[in-house]
Amino acid sequence: MDDNFNQQNWNGASNGQGMPGQGAGRPMPPPPPPPEITLRTMQSDMESVKQSGGESPVPKPFTPPELNKQSTMELEGDLSKEEGMIKPGQGEGVIPPSGPKKSGMKAVILIIVLILVLAAAAYVGYVYVYPMFAKPAISLNNSSSVVPPPAETAPVSEVVSTTTSELSATTTAAGVSSESTTTSEIATSTATTTEITPAAPIMLPHASLLISQPDMIAKISLNASSTLISLKSALVAEAANKPQTITAIKEVILSNETGQPAFADIFSMFLPEFTSSGIGSLFNQDFTTVITYDKDGSWLGFVAKLNNGVDLATAKNAMTKLEKSASLANLYLSDPGKPASAFKDGSANGLPMRYLSFAKTGASLNYGWTATNLFVISDSYNGMKALLTKLGIQ
Repeated sequence: MDDNFNQQNWNGASNGQGMPGQGAGRPMPPPPPPPEITLRTMQSDMESVKQSGGESPVPKPFTPPELNKQSTMELEGDLSKEEGMIKPGQGEGVIPPSGPKKSGMKAVILIIVLILVLAAAAYVGYVYVYPMFAKPAISLNNSSSVVPPPAETAPVSEVVSTTTSELSATTTAAGVSSESTTTSEIATSTATTTEITPAAPIMLPHASLLISQPDMIAKISLNASSTLISLKSALVAEAANKPQTITAIKEVILSNETGQPAFADIFSMFLPEFTSSGIGSLFNQDFTTVITYDKDGSWLGFVAKLNNGVDLATAKNAMTKLEKSASLANLYLSDPGKPASAFKDGSANGLPMRYLSFAKTGASLNYGWTATNLFVISDSYNGMKALLTKLGIQ
């Protein structure tokens, strides 16, 4: 039947039917003859050898079962309906099959991201939000979780006077064995915790009141336990360092732990009739000490400046008390001998002075005031003139 159909199609084509531009389509050519298929098996080879009398076996033709075939027209119509096939005149090959279905990787990634977001939200809520609403837990069984208020520290005197039983009760309540704690240990411990470190002393600066440069400058260091005897010993030792010239003036800078000591403290050491507070209310703390030299020996002198706001007449009246002092010999580096009966009026370099003569040659205690409110005192008249010259008073 198929052969007749193909023959008819072929005959129609040869009769002018189905020519280009005249028919509905191009006629299908007859199918090619099936290829010859041979098959060799052990059984076929044995039979071939028997039949040929020992010659080489000949392959036996093999025809496979004939498959059901559709007609050419039906096959063409079916092929045109198949998805992925190319119709005649369309395309150059087979349409590639559609891609594989998407894998579940996207879903896995979304699940992981969701888990991370939830974990982050839980962490933020636990760390930052939860503490805002949660109340602190208080353990009733653990006494260390409740911090007792700090006990006030009793003064040292009260601790020393506390009885042994009171100390025992206090130390037991604090969790310390009362048997290993004594009254002296408690007092020492309390004194140590309440001890206040003293502030560093304020250093007193020194600026010489001399206008002209002295011939020599020396320094003497004192300490808190220095007395008049130790101070005068240091001054006497320094006075022994005489200059090469007969007449000269040496400035002596006194110092201790706080710098230069105050004039009130030094002057009251030489003349106990004056108190440190009384002198301190009149004069500045800074002052100048000198040793003058002449042919008769070495002499001590001081220069101090009146405090601002202090009345000069009041200061002069206060300093006249030195004329009645029984300690004037302390102002000398060596024994001046017996003093005269009373002070007298005098002058030095044109300034009014009060003076008292002594038995030793050159020993004459002079004191007075300058126009710039400086108090000046010297052991000798020559020393006073030399000191005033260095102060700019000729």
